[in-house]
Amino acid sequence: MGINCSNDSKKMKSDDIDQIDQSKAINYDVYNDNQINEGANQAALSQKYGNSKYQIQVDEEQNIRCKLDGQIMEIDQKTDLFQSPENMANLEQEVGGYYLNKGKKNGLQHQQQNSSQAQILEFGEYHNDRKIGAWKSIYNNNQIAGGYYNEDGNKNGMWIDISEGFYDLKQVVYSGEYKNGKKVGTWNTLWREKGTQNFSMIGGGEYDDNEEQDSIKIGMWNELDDQFKLGFQVIFTGEYHNGQKVGRWDILWRDEGRQPFQQIGGGQYNFNDEKGSHKIGRWIELSDAFKSDSQVTYNGPYKNGQKTGRWDIFWREETRSPFQLIGGGQYEDDEEKGSRKIGIWIELRDRFKQDSQVTYKGQYRCGQKIGRWDICYKEQIFGGGEYDVKNNGCSCKIGNWIDLSDEFREYSQVTYQGKYNQGEKIGQWDIYYKFYNDGWKNEKIGGGSYENNENGCSLKTGKWVELSEGFRDFYQITYQGEYYKGKKIGIWLEKDLKKKNVK
Repeated sequence: MGINCSNDSKKMKSDDIDQIDQSKAINYDVYNDNQINEGANQAALSQKYGNSKYQIQVDEEQNIRCKLDGQIMEIDQKTDLFQSPENMANLEQEVGGYYLNKGKKNGLQHQQQNSSQAQILEFGEYHNDRKIGAWKSIYNNNQIAGGYYNEDGNKNGMWIDISEGFYDLKQVVYSGEYKNGKKVGTWNTLWREKGTQNFSMIGGGEYDDNEEQDSIKIGMWNELDDQFKLGFQVIFTGEYHNGQKVGRWDILWRDEGRQPFQQIGGGQYNFNDEKGSHKIGRWIELSDAFKSDSQVTYNGPYKNGQKTGRWDIFWREETRSPFQLIGGGQYEDDEEKGSRKIGIWIELRDRFKQDSQVTYKGQYRCGQKIGRWDICYKEQIFGGGEYDVKNNGCSCKIGNWIDLSDEFREYSQVTYQGKYNQGEKIGQWDIYYKFYNDGWKNEKIGGGSYENNENGCSLKTGKWVELSEGFRDFYQITYQGEYYKGKKIGIWLEKDLKKKNVK
């Protein structure tokens, strides 16, 4: 069922990218390995060399050579243009391009594609602020994508596009055809692991070729989850009709990149003019944090796109183990306000896994938590407190609470004990650490006080002892110092509880 993504999958090599139609290519080339694209500052170089063909090449001795019609004109030492922010800025100055006609971009350009985790460089030509001709995208000194813009500035012909959020662990590209800016025909989704050269086809589908409307998906598709990456490889496979999901859609998952996908969830879509495409009937869905060590699913029915009735939460410790029921509760289907949780629920903490089996048990009323809620670790109560509903209809913590730390797990059983007032911490809060040393012990190792500012928000004040990030059995560092209106002031001391020393 679904797609076969074993090692026998169709592969695309880096060389295949160069087969894009470049009949109107601009006068530079991009090379792999130790050659980088000139992406020229045309205005500056034209003053020296006119309109001749020129390029930048890096030789084996890491010297940069400026070539004019194949003849070396200038030699300079190479800097690693693709690594440091300073060099990236230099690259933009050296090969950024030039502007004419009231600040509009013209001529050959280099620009960096926006990405929080990867430096992707684009090279191509502008005319009156429109991209024209051949454009290429460079990642780690290699071309990975590109295509051709027509005179109207629209993508045309065969293209390889980079996925949103592309970086080392999410090397996904899309290959297919544009017709005057619209995707048409077959589009393939390609992926490669970090450290490999070849892209393997992992998904894709068909776009309708209708000149009177935007690009519309049709027929069977295999789509990657938005968070698809090494360690989280989830695919959705099913059918589109005029751009709307219909019929059965399966959820596929694999633990490692070289393993085949297996079905792990899915359900049915219905379509009508009023609601469009919407889920109906029983579904199995994956948690947002689903991973090999956190395999959590939600099982229950949909009615007209809204969750209704009983929903169960399942978890398994590893891929070979069976799923076991570990939580869940009831939804009511309100036509005006949508699905709302009601009654007793057992919910899982984000990133629930073997060494962090934290659950919350309590009651919902009209989608809001009320009354006593217990926090459990491996089915034993470790904390909790009371919820109340504010005048605005939202629930908030009140009275005495025991909260678990964000990093609470088997070897870091840290809790915070104190009082809430309308959802804000007030007064003294103490930090406790539970550990095993000839029997279980729960010792106070830190804490301090909160005060409310003029807006009613909690701020730390006075002397505090805080725990380091990553605090656990073999790494027990604390920091001692003072807060003033929520900000640290003065000298803060570091203490290693394992060594009993202060720095």
